[in-house]
Amino acid sequence: LETNKNTYNRDRVTGSVFLTYEFAKNLSGTGKVMLDQYSQLTTSNQAQGTNGAADGSYLENVRRYSETNTEFILSYKTDIGKDFKLSLNAGGNQMRRITTVIQGFIPALELPNFYNLSNLKTGSVFQGANNYQEQRIGSVLGFGQLSYKDYIFIDFSGRNDWASVLPVQNNSFFYPAISGSIVLNDILNIDKS
Repeated sequence: LETNKNTYNRDRVTGSVFLTYEFAKNLSGTGKVMLDQYSQLTTSNQAQGTNGAADGSYLENVRRYSETNTEFILSYKTDIGKDFKLSLNAGGNQMRRITTVIQGFIPALELPNFYNLSNLKTGSVFQGANNYQEQRIGSVLGFGQLSYKDYIFIDFSGRNDWASVLPVQNNSFFYPAISGSIVLNDILNIDKS
């Protein structure tokens, strides 16, 4: 059992950068770039003489993953009279995700206890596979809030996504939302202590 091992190694980097710029007193823009990336190596080996693998075996799987999100939001806030406040936000997002997988398997070892894809026993057949997958989602979005005296709130949003994994004629989907809330303590003048 000591010579039949599985390994798992992953190197991962995540991070984000954002910048906000105020164009005017009530108007600002925020740009963001977010990254999630990793490289992963998994192996599995069986020594010669192992039950079900008399000549030993070795499997190696390399996976690389990268996701990048780029987003820009334009924000506008204003007071409407003395009782109402309005905030509006609009922007877009672009997501790109790439996954690659390369796998190799040798069903029999030429040299004992040497676990490498080059150690294929003469007469055996190497088994390999690779896969590349890329996905993109482009989005347009908007959201906002209308408030009355800071105790009645209506929030609303809408977003439309276009996904590369869906058929072109049906790759767009829209999801709106609206909600409301009331701060009863302020309306009923209930003491907060």
